[in-house]
Amino acid sequence: MKSWVNKKTFHERLAKSMSDDSTHSDLPDLQLDPEVAQWLGKLSLLYGVPLEYLVPDSRMLPPESIRFFYLDKNWTDRLLDGALSVGVLSTKEQIFNKTFFNKIYQATDLAQQNTRALIRNKIPEVPTHIGGTITGLLIRSRVVSDYPGLEIKGTTNSGENELKILRMDRLSDTLIICLFDGKPDKVEFIQPSEGLHFGIPQFFINEPNRNAILLRGLGFNGISGGDQITTNDGKDNVSVHVPLTETAKGVLDITQLVENITDKFKSLPKNPMGDLSELGAGGFAIQMVVTQQIQEYMLKTSEGETPDDCN
Repeated sequence: MKSWVNKKTFHERLAKSMSDDSTHSDLPDLQLDPEVAQWLGKLSLLYGVPLEYLVPDSRMLPPESIRFFYLDKNWTDRLLDGALSVGVLSTKEQIFNKTFFNKIYQATDLAQQNTRALIRNKIPEVPTHIGGTITGLLIRSRVVSDYPGLEIKGTTNSGENELKILRMDRLSDTLIICLFDGKPDKVEFIQPSEGLHFGIPQFFINEPNRNAILLRGLGFNGISGGDQITTNDGKDNVSVHVPLTETAKGVLDITQLVENITDKFKSLPKNPMGDLSELGAGGFAIQMVVTQQIQEYMLKTSEGETPDDCN
């Protein structure tokens, strides 16, 4: 007499059998629809996930705070399972999902790498790897509203390797989420590029360096153009006092400033002016540029050390 099994057990055995033979040539090669893969890729980057699922209590992210985190792949995989379950209308779709779930996850991971480029109407780069560690941050601050073009950069090896940003979005006027492909040991918040201007750095507002600028090279004597000039093996920056006129408050004495810069250059062991007899307009402009301000965060290890302290 033939032995019968219940429907659930039969389907589980069938799914396992197909899964074990999923690389068999008789089975079709799964090609997930690009639009479906892109939608799942965005979902895995938390697009469409309510903020209260990420920050269940507002006290976890108070105003003027930043929180760094890992994105748990087990959690996002279950998120995808929930999304895929919507299309399970019969045991046929259930068996299909159980059989090809690994390929579905792989297609989603690939789409995940291309999501930001497609949103920004750029050509996606060929990813070097998929399915790696994803880390991120949430920042809640007035900085977000005051600087709409705020830039964020995550790096490893103390700034040598820049990590790819998988997602960077403003969730509100004062809230930004950013996800990195990998684990940074340093994160930089950079003032928007339009903040580039001529002036006196604000961090020299107090004595003894009040009204001073840091000198930069002009491309002579081994000092690249624009690089800050240092002494004592790079420990100290070379600065010059910026004189003001006595006729009006806050007006620079340009003639005297040019003389101060020229005299300082000529007093250095390697004259940054080279054979130039005087400082030209271009060289003067290089000295007066105030670049974007950068706020760095060095992430610590579980032992409480920064990466530079680690062996």
